[in-house]
Amino acid sequence: MPSGRLIQAARELRCMPGQFWVLTLGTFTYVAAAALAFPFEAIYLRRYLGTSMSMIGVVFVLVPLAVMPVQFWGGALTDRLGRRVVIMLSVLIGVVWFVGFAFVQELWQVAALVAMESALGWPLFQTASNAMIADLLPPERRQQGFGVTRVAMNLGVVLGPALAGLALGWGASFRELFLAAAAGCV
Repeated sequence: MPSGRLIQAARELRCMPGQFWVLTLGTFTYVAAAALAFPFEAIYLRRYLGTSMSMIGVVFVLVPLAVMPVQFWGGALTDRLGRRVVIMLSVLIGVVWFVGFAFVQELWQVAALVAMESALGWPLFQTASNAMIADLLPPERRQQGFGVTRVAMNLGVVLGPALAGLALGWGASFRELFLAAAAGCV
């Protein structure tokens, strides 16, 4: 990219409203925190609950499919309750997900957590945050805004597991990772 185009792109990003950047930073933080634990959930279930990999697959595939119809009302809920309320609800569900995961004893508890998070967690967060981006940015800037937010999510997905790997290498437990993920979601 020629330096003139790079300077123009930087100017355009600086023109984005402050609320957009707060939302983008919050999205990055939420995704990075969740990614601290997400890659290690199956290992945890296998190692500490003795769950077969087949059952882990069933829980993480079939349970979300079963609650998928609930996700369709996310847009209506976002319009009715407001973007901020739905984002806060979905983040609260993320906290419950990770705290619950830290203390599960049985596979049915995991299935209940997966169902709750699949119906009311990340899908609602994405619906409400995307609606908020559309509210904050004029139509000609939305594509750029969605792109910036996607980059923030991708950075979080990369950074979270890397930090978790370091933490595990330094002796952190899976439970501590899950609790750290819950704290990061807050």
